[in-house]
Amino acid sequence: MDLASIRAEIPALRQVRPLNAGGVAPMPQVTSDTIAELYAKESASAGMGVGAKLWFDERVHELRAVLADWLHAKPAEIGMSRAVSESISLIAEGLDLQAGDRVILTDEEHPSGYLSWLNLRERRGIEVTWAHVTADHDAFMAELDSLADERTRAICLSHVTTERGFVLPVRRVARLARERGIVSIVDGAQAVGQLPVDLHDLGCDVYAFPAFKWCMGPYGVGALYVREERLDSLPVAGAGAGAAASFSFPPGAFSAHPTAARFEFGARPYPLYVAWLKSIEFLRSAASIDEVWARNQRLARELRMELTAIEGIELFSPDQGPCDTGIVTFGMRATTGTPLAEHLVGHHQVQCRRAHHDQGVRVCTHFFIDRPEIEALLDGIRGFRAQGSA
Repeated sequence: MDLASIRAEIPALRQVRPLNAGGVAPMPQVTSDTIAELYAKESASAGMGVGAKLWFDERVHELRAVLADWLHAKPAEIGMSRAVSESISLIAEGLDLQAGDRVILTDEEHPSGYLSWLNLRERRGIEVTWAHVTADHDAFMAELDSLADERTRAICLSHVTTERGFVLPVRRVARLARERGIVSIVDGAQAVGQLPVDLHDLGCDVYAFPAFKWCMGPYGVGALYVREERLDSLPVAGAGAGAAASFSFPPGAFSAHPTAARFEFGARPYPLYVAWLKSIEFLRSAASIDEVWARNQRLARELRMELTAIEGIELFSPDQGPCDTGIVTFGMRATTGTPLAEHLVGHHQVQCRRAHHDQGVRVCTHFFIDRPEIEALLDGIRGFRAQGSA
């Protein structure tokens, strides 16, 4: 891994300390250049002509194939989306849940993973419950097993939790769900681009993820995986020309795509999909996903050790051994996360955010991070602590 060359291709490193890949990661230069070039062409041609539309369709087809190869799935199982929340909302609405139906979440889901279900609770009277996140996978599965009764229709959980970086036992959850006829839905926002993901091995029914986090892609696009065997049993709660293999009116005929493309409709930001492809190519040429994860883990472990040497620091991200991630959440006694995060961002240009119910701050050690960013973070924490004790 040529770290110096990799860092030279990330413009944000010249202005800020981007320790927020779990929020919005910096894009490589090739990605931002692609966005500017394609939108300039689109503007100059007053929209998208027939030739341009065909070219964009080919690039999206290529992106679908690259994602499938990267994540060990079939291209037909990959649909393009705009966000995790959009993907989960489409699945949730399509399940046609009624009063008394149960959905199980965890107590550390991102709003994208729970708001769709709370909306259905308000509108249709479904029951939403949750399992407690813990590093003890056996205990987690035992609680999930006790919650998954005959009324349970779906389990929706994160592959990696956004607040503290817990890796959840998705494979075991998916197996339990299949055995009981429950739909398994996974928020992969904190996993894809950070650690190896094998969708067929995981066995979940649905897996949603965005471009702009660990994938280092543009904001506003993402993808949705639907297991091939589930495509026909998960109706789409909406439609548009993009979702249809064929359609006419009158008298009224509609045939959805036989692939996950049936979940794609509405105006799509095609230049951003092409730019995302550039980000993935950048990532895959920089290092293998195993190398990326190994470096993320090493940086996070070193950072946790350095943080514990600072008086008053409490770690909220546990040591998970081989399941460690690049998410490090920590707090400081006698303060909440908000003022510490504001100090780090405002005075040290360390991009981070408050986390864990404002008990602390979350930083992310993606593979391109090096000592300048870590030193700035540590200096900022020490400076904030000194101000508090002054």
